[in-house]
Amino acid sequence: MSRRRGSRDAAKRSNSPGCLLYLVVYFAMLVPAYYFTLPPTETESFDGRTARMFSVATFPVNEDAPQDDPRRTTLESINTGNYDGQFETFLLPQPRVAYRDGDPHRVSVIENGTDWQLVRFQYSNTYTATSLYRAYGDRIEPVSFSMTSHVGQGSVALVMLFVAWLVAKIIAMVRAAKQARDEHADSTSD
Repeated sequence: MSRRRGSRDAAKRSNSPGCLLYLVVYFAMLVPAYYFTLPPTETESFDGRTARMFSVATFPVNEDAPQDDPRRTTLESINTGNYDGQFETFLLPQPRVAYRDGDPHRVSVIENGTDWQLVRFQYSNTYTATSLYRAYGDRIEPVSFSMTSHVGQGSVALVMLFVAWLVAKIIAMVRAAKQARDEHADSTSD
């Protein structure tokens, strides 16, 4: 009878997915899920959601105002005229500017033209995104927008926890059944 209980305990252990198997399955599923949940880089249509998320830096035209403290606006605000354009410029006064409002936004000049700058705005808050645009004194031309992460990916990661556990459990059960068949075949051949 004790031998029977020991074999049941061994069967339970072999049906249990190990921690390493679980982690391997989880990360193998999480990496592709991360990339599949990101929207593609936008290079042509900058309207709707993209316009609301497309970040643009503006700077005061007034010489007395601090030039290293930009304001963030969106492409949608610029397109609808909901920003104070007569007191602001889109040209960066220096090659790199960091925001001081708590969020780690970064704005940098990638290329300088005669009357324009190619600007990269890296926004980081509930999502992280990069807006690339050509800035002139009084207007901008969007070049591209790409999102690198968003809060919805956290939900996907939580769902993947359960799915990975289920897949690891199935793998463990298949391995245990194969091991039991092999042991049974070994014991009957003796």
